[in-house]
Amino acid sequence: MFGTRSTVGGEPQTPHLFPLPPAFDPDQVHTITIQKTAAQQFVFELDGVALDERAVPLVFGQVGVFTEGGGAEFREVTVADSSSGWGNAYGDIAEGRERSAAPDRADGYVQGDWEIKDGASANSLSTGEGWHALYQGEPNLGSFAVQTDVQWIESGKRLGESRYGLIVCYDDRDNNVSMWINPRDRKLLLDVAIAGNATSQQVPLPGGFDPYSRHTIGATKVNSQFVFLLDGSEVFREELGLANGTSGIATENTLANFENYQRHPL
Repeated sequence: MFGTRSTVGGEPQTPHLFPLPPAFDPDQVHTITIQKTAAQQFVFELDGVALDERAVPLVFGQVGVFTEGGGAEFREVTVADSSSGWGNAYGDIAEGRERSAAPDRADGYVQGDWEIKDGASANSLSTGEGWHALYQGEPNLGSFAVQTDVQWIESGKRLGESRYGLIVCYDDRDNNVSMWINPRDRKLLLDVAIAGNATSQQVPLPGGFDPYSRHTIGATKVNSQFVFLLDGSEVFREELGLANGTSGIATENTLANFENYQRHPL
């Protein structure tokens, strides 16, 4: 049998058991691979074939090997970080604030399923309500520019908000600003939270805007002055009480591809 097991909050979870392939020879060398995403999805493979996938709420942890009732030789144990610099924001974790069960806004933790290509590219792989977010960038910059190229793939079937965008500056869940494209309603949105007070404003997308084409969304922050850009044109300008923060990418009920993400100090 090939099995996986987990313990959550001190409680053992139901083991998953699968028959080994008919030609499996335990006297030969075999490869076990476990992949863990930032969204806490685990995929278990035997000799390159995925046999199990399960969600286990483990943000961090160590790896190791073990035996029970027998002996084995383990070779070439390796750990590869595939995050390419993407991950959680800093503010909420530093403040000791736990992950929200169903955030209607960002909570500073990676949410949703993402395919990370490299440090500048990632694809969202899940739809559904709430922010699906991925963060990257020095949190202590007071002045910076950030942008990404983004292409809409499709929206989920759920009615309501469907959008994708750029988290421009994320201090914590009560202090952040983000800009979104809503392809269904053909509008561009700016969401702001300052000291827990959330506001939103919107403008129509330019005539002829094609969400299937690649567009560039970005912003500059010089101290408290923010300028928000779509394809190089200014769409919002705001004075906001955000000293610094992490940036990132996000979707809600939408699949989208993000490329050429970049952030640099000013």
